[in-house]
Amino acid sequence: MAARQNHIKDFIAPMVFNGSLDVVGFARWLSGYCLPALEQPSRLILDNAPIHQKAVILPTTVGLQDLVEVAGHQVLFLLKYSPDCFARPLVYNKIKHDFSALKQARMYAEPGTSIDEIIRNYCTA
Repeated sequence: MAARQNHIKDFIAPMVFNGSLDVVGFARWLSGYCLPALEQPSRLILDNAPIHQKAVILPTTVGLQDLVEVAGHQVLFLLKYSPDCFARPLVYNKIKHDFSALKQARMYAEPGTSIDEIIRNYCTA
């Protein structure tokens, strides 16, 4: 998982994990890695995945939107799929392409190459 900013080619706060992601894992990544790496103020654009909508129990129960806003940012949720008013497939195709290329680069990288180095090499290519 990673974030991206329009004017920066590099991924922000990339993280690799095994298995599926739950709301607690997403909240930890968001608060511990993503939000500190963002320029102030930023807008986070999230899809309507259930883990983006739920409240999470960290030290206290907090909504993910509140977590982002307390850090000085704003959350915008994408519209539900509507091909006539939103080019979501184009956005997802770009993201899928990036992650597919990273997966392939990781497969052919020299043993011991860190994921950070693979991402850095991909972003500068």
